[in-house]
Amino acid sequence: MEVIRNYLESMFANLPNTEEVQRAKSELGQMMEDKYTELIGEGHTDNEAVGIVISDFGNLDELADTLGIRGAMQERPQIQGRLLSSEEVRDYVKDDERTTFSNSIGVMLCIFLPIPFIAAECAVEGFGLGERGPLALAIILFFVMLAAAIALFVLNGFKMEKWKYLKREPVCIDYATTEYLQTQYDADRSGHAVMKVIGILLCVFCFVPVAVIGSLTDNDVPAMFGVIVLFLCVGIGVMMLINAGAKEDAYKTLLQLNSASTVSGNYVRSQTEIRYTNETVEKVMEVYNPIILCVYLCWSFLTFDWHITWIIWPIAAVVRHLINSIWGEKGGQNR
Repeated sequence: MEVIRNYLESMFANLPNTEEVQRAKSELGQMMEDKYTELIGEGHTDNEAVGIVISDFGNLDELADTLGIRGAMQERPQIQGRLLSSEEVRDYVKDDERTTFSNSIGVMLCIFLPIPFIAAECAVEGFGLGERGPLALAIILFFVMLAAAIALFVLNGFKMEKWKYLKREPVCIDYATTEYLQTQYDADRSGHAVMKVIGILLCVFCFVPVAVIGSLTDNDVPAMFGVIVLFLCVGIGVMMLINAGAKEDAYKTLLQLNSASTVSGNYVRSQTEIRYTNETVEKVMEVYNPIILCVYLCWSFLTFDWHITWIIWPIAAVVRHLINSIWGEKGGQNR
């Protein structure tokens, strides 16, 4: 029966997503199911029953008048493009996840760049070492981490170059692949949520070591250790936030390949997410959360008013709601 269901979806995939077409699909699906059940009851094997059902009901042109969708058939848009295979879909998800993880390591290394110099100052102040040795080591570590981060960014950019056609060329996915992606997307959401919460907590409370150490002693060396811990918390937190959205973004990209104006573009819930009527607004909203996080961290680090800077999050939520109300609309990509 699963084969019949997938075949039914492929028959209607490129028809307009209207009530008329959805009703016709439901009627034909019921007819195919009844015929399949009848054949199984007569003693046919599953493969035989599937073959007969598809043979009897598999030509939509012949059934268009009976189902009342002749007009929709004539208005049928052009094929959405090349059909992605399940292997390509899985390869894209894996590549996107791996490159996102590597990029998050690169971002973390960039955040860690001040640590060698702070550690060198701790060594000089706390252990009475000469300045030249620790400073030279700090400079070496600084450039090693910077070079590693840049190398990761460049290599990952080259690795994902082969997938840019997903956003440039008309491609689509079938019903079975869509179901697989939606299932994986739903299964991973709880894990992503946990990672996001931990990442946010690390960023929000990264100042605690500095505040606690500062309240316990006036010595600069312990305070500098606290600053090192602060950068470690922020780096790890940002890395977790980036990784939390890795697979999620890959799934959303693939699930929104099919045009929302067709039946195949409405297989999944993700196709009802907010899209924007203004192209500039859409580009801004793609990086909205990272921008807010960057503003929050910069403001917090420059002022150390952590008890005040949290207010940016509820403000950002209100602004997002207003933008969605003015420029947002439900639906997937139109091609």
